[in-house]
Amino acid sequence: MEQRVHTEHFTFDLLVKDNYVRGTHFSQYLELGKKERPCLSLTIPTAESIEIRRYENYNIAGLSNIESLYECVIGMSYNNFKKHSFGKELLNWSIGYIKTKFPHIQFIELTDESAIPCNRETNDNLDLLSYSIALYGKTWYELKFNAIITNKEKYDIYKGEVDSYISSKMVDWDTFSLNKMNNQYIREALTENEDIYKRMYETSKSYPDFFKKVSAHLGNNKCKFFKGWLQDFIDSYVNISKRWSIPISRVGGSRKSRKRK
Repeated sequence: MEQRVHTEHFTFDLLVKDNYVRGTHFSQYLELGKKERPCLSLTIPTAESIEIRRYENYNIAGLSNIESLYECVIGMSYNNFKKHSFGKELLNWSIGYIKTKFPHIQFIELTDESAIPCNRETNDNLDLLSYSIALYGKTWYELKFNAIITNKEKYDIYKGEVDSYISSKMVDWDTFSLNKMNNQYIREALTENEDIYKRMYETSKSYPDFFKKVSAHLGNNKCKFFKGWLQDFIDSYVNISKRWSIPISRVGGSRKSRKRK
């Protein structure tokens, strides 16, 4: 069954499939886009499935895929599509849907493979996890949806490593620029405008402060600048988990949809 869904800025047709096991409504599957590369792939266990699942977590929905692709929306120009966050609205709608239809669900679990698209045609991306931590000390899912690592010990270690990165003493500019910033685009940028980046660095109180300034200065060129070294730099401080859980109760979400006739 398909539903036509309207969020604040987007319209899309969503496939909704109910799965049954031995006559019991076991789960509901939501899919948007092509099967080989969906914009959304979400499996929601039903409350009835506890009789079959028994020891499994029937209160956790599994988010296999979420991606912001223009081909998944209806009746919108590409320029308007780029002005808004389709991924954020799509996930907010999904959370509101779960709250309304499946109130027993407490978490959405996901493997965070987030990336900033540099060139969609060549599938060239910038790792969003390390970029987001570099600038904000949190992953995108932490910032937008209060995501957590459910294993408290691992979560505490992760938070401690992030705090260490944020508060770490910055090395001098020459040491940083020569040893850390090592791609061809940077070498050319520094040859032409090193005084600009050096001033940003030396007037920054922390690495996140510096990276925010650079990102704002670069605009659409941030992929070229950060790709190939920023992830390694952040990895030297933080062991970033890719497995995250979004607590449903901590996220606002509204649902506005109608069945397609």
